[in-house]
Order: sequence, then C-alpha cells, then structure tokens
Amino acid sequence: MNSNHNMIAFVHIEKAAGTTLIHTLRRNFFMRYADVRPFSPASQGTFQENDLRTILKLNPWLKCFGGHSVRPHVGIRYGRRRIEYITVLRDPISRYVSQYQHWIEKKGKKITFRQFLDNQEFDNFQTRKIAGIESADQAMEMLSRQFLLCGVMEHFDAFLVLLKHKLKPFVFDPRYEIRNKAIESGRADPIIERYEEEIRNRNLEDMRLFAYVRDVLLEKEKQKYGEHFQRDLAVFKIHNSIFPAPGGKLNIDYLMRKIYYEPLSGIIRRLHKIPAKGSY
Repeated sequence: MNSNHNMIAFVHIEKAAGTTLIHTLRRNFFMRYADVRPFSPASQGTFQENDLRTILKLNPWLKCFGGHSVRPHVGIRYGRRRIEYITVLRDPISRYVSQYQHWIEKKGKKITFRQFLDNQEFDNFQTRKIAGIESADQAMEMLSRQFLLCGVMEHFDAFLVLLKHKLKPFVFDPRYEIRNKAIESGRADPIIERYEEEIRNRNLEDMRLFAYVRDVLLEKEKQKYGEHFQRDLAVFKIHNSIFPAPGGKLNIDYLMRKIYYEPLSGIIRRLHKIPAKGSY
C-alpha cells in the first residue's frame, strides 16, 4: 500500500452497511485485515492503543482493521504514522428503526418500540461513535481531520468508487454482496409513520452530521475525483450486478478466523476477565 495509508481503521456503525463493507475489506486486504475488540476492562468498551499492540502480535502484517469498538476520538496511533479512518453513516431515522428491528429479529429481544425509544443509549448514536459526545460540530471536525473517507449507506456504491480511488496505488476491488439485511424491512414504515418526530428529536445531532457528510464531504470528494466520477460509478454498478465478487478468499479468511484468530483473542479476553465473545 501507499505509505500514506499505512493503517486503515473502519468505524463500524451498527445498521449502516457495515457488515457488507467488512466482507469487502476482508476480501481485499485478505490476511491483513482483522475484526477487532478490546482485550481488557481498562479499554472500557473501546479499542485502545494497547489493544492494537496485541492485535499486531497476533497479525504483524495487519494493514486494516475494523469493529464496533473502533472510535476515532480515542486517538490511537500506529508508530509514527496517524491511523486513517473510514466509516459509513445512514439516515438517522432509518438507522434507528433498523437497530430496533435487529434487536427483535436477530437478538430475540421482547420489547416494544416505545421501550426502545426510552433507551438513551441509541440517541445520536452515530455522532457519539465518532466524537464520543453528542456534538455534531466536533464529529464534523474529526471527519475532516482524521478520516480518509466517510460515506453514507444511501450512496454506498459512490462511497466504494471513491474509496478505490483514495487507496491508490493499492488495487481495491469494490464489488460486494449485501450482508446482514433486516428480515422484515416492511416493519419500519408504520413505526416511522407513528414515531418519526420523536425519533428525529432524539437524533438531532445525527441529522446534522448525516447531512454534512452527504451534502458537503461527499460532494467535495466527487470534485476531487474529477470529471469521470459519474461514468466510473455507472460502470461499477453494472459490473457489480453482472460479475459477483469472488468468494475464495473469504472462505480462507473464515477458516483462519474460526481456527486461529477468534479462539486466541477470546482466550486473551477471558484472561482479562471479560467475555470471550462480544464486539465491545
């Protein structure tokens, strides 16, 4: 990879196409990508510099990592080089309802949407993932200063075309297959119709941040790309629909994760008296 991109960190925001992007990163970086988690209670649920040192002992060839616990406000460094972050945001109302659906469909939670609304953990969730606090202004500043690229799920193809361009001369294949899609997506419509104002009021900072990324940052990146962006985007959409991303590397990656990385990292977590499984 270009020395300017010595380490890429993906901030995985729940229900914002993160699983789809992770599979794309795994395939491109192959054995040089890792899903990361904190290794000790001292990390307080966020991936810290000490955790990165441990990961590098498990995989000295690491070039890219990602996970729910990766937070740019922590200030991790990789030697003398600054880590460059990437992330994908989503329309805050849709993302909020999708997270509720995930709790019902995948986690088996028996709660009403009203009960979910009362959980402040998910208010301005995306802004706090970036900045650590509910401040869109601080999150915007961090996106401009620390991030290689930030996109939105609603323009996911554009994000991938831009990422391919930003990672040059590294050869990045942006083809993907949608992963972890909500089972009953139609359930969102009546929820939004009934609770949209309340959801919006709980995510005002996220609304500002999302609009800034969609309308300002992405437009700047398209301008930097040059006059052929729309043409290249159209070509990619066709190519991605006709020629599916190869799965051979993902199969090998799966075996390595299940045989080596996940068991060993789980043992390290247990030795520090935290659950072997879990994203945080």
